Amino acid sequence: MLASDKTPKEYRISEVFAASNRPYAVSDIWQAPNAPSSFYVAHSAGGYPELHFKASSDARYRIQRDAVGESVILTEMVASSGQALSFLDTSAQAGVLYTYRIIPIHEELLQQGVWLEGKQAVQLAQVQAGSGMISGLRSLIPALAVQHK
Repeated sequence: MLASDKTPKEYRISEVFAASNRPYAVSDIWQAPNAPSSFYVAHSAGGYPELHFKASSDARYRIQRDAVGESVILTEMVASSGQALSFLDTSAQAGVLYTYRIIPIHEELLQQGVWLEGKQAVQLAQVQAGSGMISGLRSLIPALAVQHK
């Protein structure tokens, strides 16, 4: 197997081959995984951000949440190309605008101690106030509704 132009120099080996045994296949091992597709944020019944995306490559997908002054890795998921994935962020706080990043990481290289990530997919979201069981009860039981005079 031949090294590609993306193969780091420290991983390349030079050899001389006879015409009868010359390799022609080029390795794709150093190809970064593609960004996930169909990434969107919905909200659960409780108002929490619910991330949905489709794996575009066989890879590890790191879900990261950024806000002013913080960056948190929420989870990592290993998925096959085409697999639909979702994640519910129950640790999100109301009133805070978050940037969610899904970062594809080359799983096979990671197992060998080499970090290779692809392009990120990014969405903004925050907890939706007034969602969930309490607001549902308020609409059913007038006594729980807030009275404005």
